[in-house]
Amino acid sequence: MAEESLEQIKVGTKPIERYVSAYLFAKSEDKDAVKITGRGHNIKRCIDVAAILLRKYLEPIDCNLQDALSALESNEIDKAKDIINKLLICEVNIGSEAYGERYVSTIDIIIRGDNKHDKTD
Repeated sequence: MAEESLEQIKVGTKPIERYVSAYLFAKSEDKDAVKITGRGHNIKRCIDVAAILLRKYLEPIDCNLQDALSALESNEIDKAKDIINKLLICEVNIGSEAYGERYVSTIDIIIRGDNKHDKTD
């Protein structure tokens, strides 16, 4: 994912709709993926933002990870990459970072996906 354009949204105490709108705006700016970050008490809000996006705004993609693993085992790297690139949740990182004299828990959720309301027939 190093060559992708990645927007970061840091979830705080604003209304959840603001972060959903920020995601939709980032996708309208042709970002490949968006990282939603939450720290401390805002981890739950970060997960809520991701859940709302997945449930209401993003097009579900039929993707089987077993197919990706099979493609990797048979050295079909391009096929495996195509399957993995269709995933909506690309990566979830859970960790902690120093904050003053203590550590604060963090979560990063990287989402890629097309807005289901932008689809034209």
